[in-house]
Parts: sequence; structure tokens; C-alpha cells
Amino acid sequence: MRHPPLSPTPPFLTNTPPTPTQGKTIDDIINDWSAELENRSRLFVKQSQRLAHWDREVLRNRHTLLELEEALRKVSLGQESLDMKLSLLETHQKEVHDALLAMEGEADKMFRVCEGESCLFVYLFVFWGGNV
Repeated sequence: MRHPPLSPTPPFLTNTPPTPTQGKTIDDIINDWSAELENRSRLFVKQSQRLAHWDREVLRNRHTLLELEEALRKVSLGQESLDMKLSLLETHQKEVHDALLAMEGEADKMFRVCEGESCLFVYLFVFWGGNV
């Protein structure tokens, strides 16, 4: 078994890429990190302000939706009440209509039966509601 020839420098030292801190002083590295931290902090503050703005918008819209829901509930209850009243009025109207039809039928029968002066009496009786 043959082994590859040994190189004068180990492979892990020849293939390492240069680092951003290579060749810098500690003060330079700290200044770079401080600048990067400052930039990221400003970005974080801006994003948190946007988030706070949208949070307020969501809360405002939620409040508006709750108000609309309450108004819709009141309108719905009012509509139900109106529907019930309308149904009651329709029932009464039908009863009055049916009663009037019956009265007209009876009046027609009375007028067909009567002759002469008796028709006048029947007419007055019907017209004055029986107070003749």
C-alpha cells in the first residue's frame, strides 16, 4: 500500500480562506462590530416601529368590526320585530277583508230579496249599521 507523499504544509492550513478580522487590530475589529451592531439596532427599531403601527391598525380595525357586529345584531333584532309586526298586520288585514266579503255577500242577498219600500229599510239598516 502506497501513501501519498507528505507535503511540507498541512492541508488545513493551505485551504483556509481569509477571515474578515485577519490583519486588523483589536480596536478595528471592535469598531467594525460596533458599527454593524448599530446598523442592525437601527433596522430592528424601524421594523419594531412598523410592527407597532400595524398592531395599532389591527386593534383599531378589530374595534371597528366589533362595533359593526353590534350594529348588525341590533338591525337584525329590529328586522325580526318588524317581520313579526308585518305578519300580524297581514293576518288582521286578511281577517278584515274576509269579514268585509262576508258582509258584502249578505248585503247583496238582502238587496236581491227586498222589494219596494222594504229595500229602503234594508238599505238604511245596512248603511246606518242597524241604528234605524
